[in-house]
Amino acid sequence: MAEKQKKKNDTLSRLLPIVLILAGITLFGEGVSLLAAQSGYQKTSAVITEIAAEPYQVRGAEKKALTAFVTYTVGDTSYTADLGGVRSGFIEGGQIDVMVDPETPQDAVLPSTAGGVVCTVIGAVLLLGGGIWITPLLREVFRKKGKQT
Repeated sequence: MAEKQKKKNDTLSRLLPIVLILAGITLFGEGVSLLAAQSGYQKTSAVITEIAAEPYQVRGAEKKALTAFVTYTVGDTSYTADLGGVRSGFIEGGQIDVMVDPETPQDAVLPSTAGGVVCTVIGAVLLLGGGIWITPLLREVFRKKGKQT
């Protein structure tokens, strides 16, 4: 029975660093993509023209998802955009900054780098942890192969 448990632990200790490395690569790549997504965007000022509240249920309690509609100008053209879900601190008639892609100015987004930074950092930590964990395992595998030849 103890031998079976040891074999199970050995398999797990070999698979876990691989899972960490793959998760790290995925998160790191996604973080870099999120950061790069707004790199060519221009910041412009927008006026919140409407805030719509869409009710939804969570465990029997009614909540409201807020959506903000904004108007902004790029060049000589005025645009209206739906920013999607927003926090409760937004006020109709208030002014906010939005990010606009010059190639598609009709689509505005809120400025954000937090998600990209968080994903990149967590991805790097998982990559580093998985790499540190797998290094001795790989040495052991190559040492055994070297003795066989």
